[in-house]
Amino acid sequence: MGFGIPMGELSYLAFRLVLPETISMTLGALWPTLIPASAGAVITVILGLVATKIGQHAGNLSRGAIRLATLGYAIPGTVLALGLLQPLGQADLWFNRMTMALAGWRPGLILSGSMAALLYVYAIRFLAVSHSTLDAAIKKRGDSMLHAGRVLGQSGLGLLLRVDLPTLMPAIVSAATLVFVEIVKELPATLLLRPLGVDTLATLVYGRANAGLFAQAAMPALFIVLAGLVPVILATRLGDRRKV
Repeated sequence: MGFGIPMGELSYLAFRLVLPETISMTLGALWPTLIPASAGAVITVILGLVATKIGQHAGNLSRGAIRLATLGYAIPGTVLALGLLQPLGQADLWFNRMTMALAGWRPGLILSGSMAALLYVYAIRFLAVSHSTLDAAIKKRGDSMLHAGRVLGQSGLGLLLRVDLPTLMPAIVSAATLVFVEIVKELPATLLLRPLGVDTLATLVYGRANAGLFAQAAMPALFIVLAGLVPVILATRLGDRRKV
């Protein structure tokens, strides 16, 4: 009932009156949603893996820094975005002054109001998700497999690619899936930092619902649900196959 009733209502509203403009704006927001979400998931999982590896053999200072880096998940997206607007704007100002002095060229906004700003805030916001998932997986696996790999002659990059990453692959896929789903439905930071004229599915739903156009908001909302369900189903099937 918790899933079926909302999904049924969304499907009814979305397909009761299908307008070409609704389909066009939904498809137009699909790639600006999926591409940053995929890139953000990859970046965040890599950072989470690096942080987890560092935290294994680090001192108290480094572990404290990692804990501090993962606090972004506890901060609302609006607060994070507002806190980043001024530093990113100042960095753009300095960069434009430098290029103007060196080449007489002003590139405009490079960081603030760009996909780079979105990926930055996504990494801050959801690092805790990937870090906690990977940290739990590494602790559960232990070091016995790595020691066995070293005994069999693997070391360095070979040990990482042939033993370490394959044994962590279910956790990596799980962490990437969780971060991807979180980014797809993330609204406040995306609303403030997205490039001008670019809409994601979440901002499209917000804009249409805010204007009282609930039927037009239903189709992009349905796509958000599907974009979250598909990777979860794939990750679950991959995990089941690996268990077999």
